[in-house]
Amino acid sequence: MVRDLFRRGLNGSVCGNNEGERFMKSPPNIYVLVSLFLCGICSVRADDSSQPPVAGRPALFSGIVGNVTVEARAVPTTLVVESPLTYTVRLAGPRTLEDLAPPVLSKIPGFEAKWASRFLRARWLPKESAREFDYELRPRTADVKEIPPFPFVFFKPGVAPPERGYQTRFARAIPIRTMPVAPLAIEAVEPHQEPGTRADLHLQLDLDASLLERVQAPWTPPLWLLLFALLSPPALCWYRLRRQTPARAGRPQYHFSRIVQRLSKRLAGISSDSPQLSDRLRSAIEPFRGDLIAGPTEIQEAPLPHEELRQACRAFLYSKPDEELMQTILERARNCRKSGAEQN
Repeated sequence: MVRDLFRRGLNGSVCGNNEGERFMKSPPNIYVLVSLFLCGICSVRADDSSQPPVAGRPALFSGIVGNVTVEARAVPTTLVVESPLTYTVRLAGPRTLEDLAPPVLSKIPGFEAKWASRFLRARWLPKESAREFDYELRPRTADVKEIPPFPFVFFKPGVAPPERGYQTRFARAIPIRTMPVAPLAIEAVEPHQEPGTRADLHLQLDLDASLLERVQAPWTPPLWLLLFALLSPPALCWYRLRRQTPARAGRPQYHFSRIVQRLSKRLAGISSDSPQLSDRLRSAIEPFRGDLIAGPTEIQEAPLPHEELRQACRAFLYSKPDEELMQTILERARNCRKSGAEQN
């Protein structure tokens, strides 16, 4: 209310309205005007104090503006040295706590010397406007009796001077019962009487049966098996190609009639009205060139249609092909195929 009266009188004096002039000209109100002016300055400074000042800022300031309550709990409270426990810090206050980074416990005095800490997780509780941080703590020695108070530094606006707005609130210390590590139980070993002879020494050796088993070397194939595995694929390929190769002069492997039958079957599949008939005939006859030139050397008897086909193909290979010769070759190839089918 006082601030509104001050602003009304100040605006009236500046704008020149009647209300402001009457307020400023009345002599008894001069003192009221000065007091109101001082109250306005204080209110402006109070509004500016909502921002944390740089002067007097503590090293552990969290950056939170507003009132914050701090709580802490630990589970379990009885443990062995170097055993872990879960330490939870709960901060309740303004909504800016949702983006607060987890405090580093190693930077807080009292934690670094006696506790080994590790951050686990953080969670935000919107209904309670609180944020919780979970840490894993391990006592370094057995003389640790409590978890020290957790300090949290925040800024509380509206305090004059603003440097005094930095507040530190502590969570209570949690008593801990730390037990030392139990020593390892070592049984007493009675000394045995030393053996009198070397034979007694050997008799007292307790050897495991697995040590006496003979260790067998991994199986390795013999040399002849390796050679067989390496040479058998090339030999099979060579045999297969050898059987499919036509007989040459001086080395007949097939009867001449069988060779001509294969040629006639190949030629019989060519149509007489197909384009490039000459090229197709030449590509079909070319693989049998050697047999067509040499002819049967050891076999004296051959069917007449086969011999005519051989002569016609030889003439086609060594002369300029014409339409009549190509038709003759195809006709004789069909006759040879029919005669071979009748013989079979």
